[in-house]
Amino acid sequence: ASRLPRSRLPPRPREAPGEDTMGCDGGVIAVKRKFMRQSNQGESKEEESEDARRRADRQRSSTCAISSLPLAAPVVACELGLLYNKEALLRALLDKSLDAAFSHIRSLRDVREVVGLPPAAPRAAAAAAGDAEVAYACPVTTEPFNGTTPFVLVWTTGRLLSDKAVRLLGEEALQADYGPFAHGDLVRMLPGSDGDIAAQRAAMKERRRARASAKKRKRAAGAGAAAAREGEGKAAAEAEQPA
Repeated sequence: ASRLPRSRLPPRPREAPGEDTMGCDGGVIAVKRKFMRQSNQGESKEEESEDARRRADRQRSSTCAISSLPLAAPVVACELGLLYNKEALLRALLDKSLDAAFSHIRSLRDVREVVGLPPAAPRAAAAAAGDAEVAYACPVTTEPFNGTTPFVLVWTTGRLLSDKAVRLLGEEALQADYGPFAHGDLVRMLPGSDGDIAAQRAAMKERRRARASAKKRKRAAGAGAAAAREGEGKAAAEAEQPA
């Protein structure tokens, strides 16, 4: 019996280096390995960049803005939302060595002392969440002040509150324990972008204008009251004189 000829398959096309084929649908080609590697490298760089940003934010929340030393009580905050060791800031003001970036601080009147550590329960909750070195925590939500969670400083009282606490409870409900304060007295802490910093500066200027106007009105009212008392005194003295 004659043998049937072996079927001759067409030769398999040669693959380019690093190229894979997939499927049997006649030419679907997988993404080249080198592109996959580049994609993974891109994701890795993004993750590293995000980790670096978070580390920088955490550092800003626990170190003095002018000395880069760990925060130690008493701690003060400025209207741009930055934190300082009070002793280091006072020394820089006296030595006139404060960098131009901090020129908005002219004296200690331009900062507020941050109220001391919150109760133990919020700190314990913050530590349990992985923030063992956190110095402050929101007394309402127990969220840690770690540079990644948005916080505000109540300028009139020096209390730190998380954005979440203000949003959930509302400003009116917080007045008794953390006020008195108006909406304009809430200073956003640790601004990140240039836009955030510009917004902080604008809010600072508006806040200072409002304080100056209030002080001017108070002085005018005091002067008016003093003049009125003086006039009443003169009138009484004249009335007592014999005709």
